[in-house]
Amino acid sequence: MATIAFSVSSVVVAKATTAGRTQRTVSRVVRPMLKSTRSMFYSKSARVSASRQSVRVMAKEADEFEVPEVVTETLDKVSAAWDATDDKPAVVSLIGFGLIFLVALAGVLKGVESLPFIPFFLELVGISFSMWFTYRYLLFKPDREELKGKLMVLKEDVLGK
Repeated sequence: MATIAFSVSSVVVAKATTAGRTQRTVSRVVRPMLKSTRSMFYSKSARVSASRQSVRVMAKEADEFEVPEVVTETLDKVSAAWDATDDKPAVVSLIGFGLIFLVALAGVLKGVESLPFIPFFLELVGISFSMWFTYRYLLFKPDREELKGKLMVLKEDVLGK
C-alpha cells in the first residue's frame, strides 16, 4: 500500500486595489501525492507541512501602459487585410500547414544535429560564409553601397513600389 505525502506548489494571484497599489498574493497550495513519486522530488530530510501559507506583497502600480503606435498600425493593417480576404479557410489552412512544416523542419534539424561531425561541418560552413560576406560586402565602402543598392531593388520587388 502506498503512503500519501504532500507536494507544495506556489500560485501568484494579482489583485488591483483602489489605493493606487497592486496587491499580489503568493499562495502555497498543498496537494496529496504518492510516496514513490515524492522520493523523486524530495530528499529524505525534507519535510512538507500540510498547512496553507500565504504571503502578501504590496507593489506600487506602474503608470498607465500605452500601446506603441507601430503595434496599433500593424494590427490595423492585419485586420484590414483579413477583412479584404475572400477565401479565409484557405488562409487558415495555409497557416496551419506552415506551422506543421516548421515543426517537421525542427525535427529534421534536430536529427541532423545528432549525427556525428555534421554539426561541426555546418558550423564551419556558417563561419566561412560569414567571413566571405563580411569581406565581400561590408569591409569596403563601394561594396557597402552595392549591397545597399541590391537591398533597395529587393525591397522594391517585394513591396511592389
